[in-house]
Formats: sequence, structure tokens, C-alpha cells
Amino acid sequence: MKAIQSELRKWCLDLKTAGHPDSAVQLYRSALAWVKTALESARRKKSRVAETYREKRSEWLTQISSDNLDPHPLYYHTLAASVLFVGAWFVFGLEAFLGAVLTQMKTQLSPIAGAVVGIGVAIALTFAAKVVLAPKLGDYENEGKKAARVMGITIAVLGLAVAVFVTLAILAIRSEVDSPVWDYVFWMSTGLLSLLLPSLAAVAFLGSALFGWSKKLTKEFDAAENLERRLEAFKGFVEQALSRLQPTFSVPAAPVAFKRPESKEGA
Repeated sequence: MKAIQSELRKWCLDLKTAGHPDSAVQLYRSALAWVKTALESARRKKSRVAETYREKRSEWLTQISSDNLDPHPLYYHTLAASVLFVGAWFVFGLEAFLGAVLTQMKTQLSPIAGAVVGIGVAIALTFAAKVVLAPKLGDYENEGKKAARVMGITIAVLGLAVAVFVTLAILAIRSEVDSPVWDYVFWMSTGLLSLLLPSLAAVAFLGSALFGWSKKLTKEFDAAENLERRLEAFKGFVEQALSRLQPTFSVPAAPVAFKRPESKEGA
């Protein structure tokens, strides 16, 4: 679609700078041939997106008929995607903060350098977790209810584990007993959190993309529909311009010689 939009802009510029009427006619004819092909491509794209939306909607909402339904965002799916997206960034920020704190505790880096290291570690671990988890969660992309169940269980388990180890780390910090046991608890908890937080962030990001299918397909459908309207308007403009130019410069038909019939003698 982006290629068609770019080509449409080029055609508009070319037609604006059209020179001699004879060359302008050829240019408008070429533009008309192009816009007919582009219009067919846009309509095919729109039809494919609508069909994909109906298939996915029937997979996620089997109890509702989805025949002849234009794509539109589903409220609860879009809400779940938004919540997961915000939660993913929150967990990512928590991982970056934890990485920065641990870096400063173990090294003599400045706070800014520690923050940079923490953010870099968070990005690397979250990306690695997405690479590992994406194929496993992607198997449920076309199974709506099962995907929601698996996603909910995964987030609940990881979230519970994160809450437990965050609590242990806080208890170790606030403990007034100077014991190596609390030191071990603290470093064990923070070490496990360094693995659990990126995993939880990655699952939340993947879940946001999974539940955002209706919003994504609606956006694609609207873009294809908008492009179709623009192409139809451009086609009408080109046809109107050709109707004005062609009669002026069309080759006149050859005159038909009129021959008077010869009179017969004796008539």
C-alpha cells in the first residue's frame, strides 16, 4: 500500500507539470491505466483484510456470527492489549531500575552510568525473552480462548513469583539482623528477579500484540479503504481531464466524397 501511495503522489506531481497538450493526453492515458491497476490492488487488499478479520473474530468469538462484518476494534480485546502494553513497560522500567541499583552496588560507576547499564541489560534480557517465548505463544494465535487462558496463567505465575522475590528482597534490606542468611536471600532474590522481570515484560508485550489483533486489522482496513477512495477520486479527475483534452486534439474523420448519380439518357 505504501508503494501505491508513493506512486500516486508522483502521478499527481507529473500531471501538475504536464506540458504540451499532446504529451499531456498521453500522460493522462498512462495515469488512467495505472490507477485502474492500483485500484484493483487496493480493493484486493481491503477484501483480504476483511476476510482475515472475519476469520479471526470467529476464532476468538465462536458464539457470534461474523459474516459481512466490517473490521472494527473489539472493546475488551483492545482494553486487554492496552493494559498489557502499559504493564509491560512498567515491568521493563522496574527491571532497568533493578539493573541500575545492582550495578552501582557492585561497581563504582556514577548513577548515570549505572542507569545506562541497567537500561541496556533490561533491553537485552527482554529481547532475548521475547525471542524464546514468541514461538511458544505464537502457537495459540489462532485459538482465542486457549490463547487467553495460557496468557493469563503465564502472567499470573510470573507475577506471583516476582511479588514473592520482591517481598524477600525488601525484607532482606529492612532486616536489622546482621546475618549472612539475609545477604544470601537478597542476592538470590535480585538474581532471580533479573530473569523473571524480563520474562514477564516479554510475555506482556507479546500478549499486547496478541490481543490487539482487531485494532491492527481495523487500522489496515481503514488504510486500504482510504486509499481506495483517493484512487477513485484520482481516477475521476483523470477521466474528466481526458474528456476535455481528447476531443480538442482528436484526428478529424476523413470527409466522405459525395458523388451525384449520373442521369440516364432518355430518362
